[in-house]
Parts: sequence; C-alpha cells; structure tokens
Amino acid sequence: MKTIIFKLFLLPLVAIAFAVPAMADHPDPGQMDDVISLARDVYTNAYNAYYTASRERHHFTPRERYALEHLRFYYQGAYHFYNQVTQYRHDPSHTEWDYYRLVRSYQNAEWTFYDLHPTWRVVDAWNRARQAMDNLQSYYGYYDPHDPNHPHGPVGQIE
Repeated sequence: MKTIIFKLFLLPLVAIAFAVPAMADHPDPGQMDDVISLARDVYTNAYNAYYTASRERHHFTPRERYALEHLRFYYQGAYHFYNQVTQYRHDPSHTEWDYYRLVRSYQNAEWTFYDLHPTWRVVDAWNRARQAMDNLQSYYGYYDPHDPNHPHGPVGQIE
C-alpha cells in the first residue's frame, strides 16, 4: 500500500519540484516591442556606419573593400532581422535563427572593422549598433557562432 501511494502521489510531486525550466533562446511575446526597438537601432546604426564608411573611404585597399563588404553583410542581416522581428512579433521563436545569423555577420564585421580606417562618424554609428547588439543579447542569450556544442551549431554567413 505504501509503495502504491509513493508511486502515485509522491513521485510526480518530486518530479515537479525538481523540474528545471528550459531556457528559451528567444524573447517572450510581451518583450517583442523592446526587441523591435533594439532591432531598429541595430539596423539604422549599422546602415549609417556602412553608408558613412563607403562615402568616406580613402585607402582603396583590398582589406578596406573586404571590411566594407562585411559591414554591408551586417547591415543587410540587421535589416532582415528587423523585418523578421516585426513580422513575427506574436511568434518570437521564429526569430531565433535570424538572431544567430545577425550575430555571425556582426562578428565578421567586427573582426575587419578597423581595416576601414574609420572616421569618428563611422566609429560612433558602430558603437551605437554594438550597444544595441549587447542589449539584444539579454533577450536571446549569448551565442558563439563557432561553438560546435551549441544546440544550433555553427551558422553560416549571410550573403
């Protein structure tokens, strides 16, 4: 009798008590207004950095061209992410992969950023985009695109 009571009543209670909630890699639907605002900040500042850097380009080296290309991929990825977040505001789980692609393009642009020989205007726009990316991390979590142990694995670059 004791084992039946234990199996029927106590085991489910113990299982519920020790259940660990799964960490979501996407924001809640109630947080999407903040995410949309941050995505807009990322997009506009990434675009401003790219546009200003391409207008103020002065070295014309292959490395500078390569860095501009990465900055362009980043602002295009930010634009795509902004559109997806806006479109799927009621289903934020759909935006998870878009965020990972955005992080990958951001890191590629960051690795080549100083090959641009940026002026203060470009650096200012870049820093504002970086701040918005840091704030987005609080909603989606940290993601290292080169980590093979991440549940989503490495993500390719947006082209």
